[in-house]
Amino acid sequence: MILALFTASTSIVVARISFIFRGGVVIQAVSLTAAAVLGITISAFTWFKDVDGVRVVSYVAPALSAIAAIFALALFFFVAPNENLDVTDDQPNTMLLFYSALGVSLFALAMLFDTHMIIGGESTLFILGPECFILGAVQLYLEVVSLFVLMLVILGNACK
Repeated sequence: MILALFTASTSIVVARISFIFRGGVVIQAVSLTAAAVLGITISAFTWFKDVDGVRVVSYVAPALSAIAAIFALALFFFVAPNENLDVTDDQPNTMLLFYSALGVSLFALAMLFDTHMIIGGESTLFILGPECFILGAVQLYLEVVSLFVLMLVILGNACK
């Protein structure tokens, strides 16, 4: 029940964000997000498992957590209270584009790491295997939604 409520509320928020942009931009963001998810998934299933030193890559989790905390704090202090960051404005905003591109990179790395963990990878902090499918699905769902929204912001700003 809680998962259904969470999904419904997330879809309402994403729909409201999508209505801000023109139809072509939304289709482009969907296409780019689908291509990114497909590429990340293929990488996690093939390339990522066969890399020498995959144990070293497992240390990515603390780094991703630190980068995500810095990213969230920067968004909270610099982007959220700034009234000059209007997405519907006529001029492209370089600061918003920078933070959106940084967010896309962050969520792509997080998705690669989480997909690797779901298919049986090991980490120094936690193990997320096939038996924790709900947690893994929610993590990937939030990363895909975040990628889509950030792609919308980038394309909406760049196509002005």
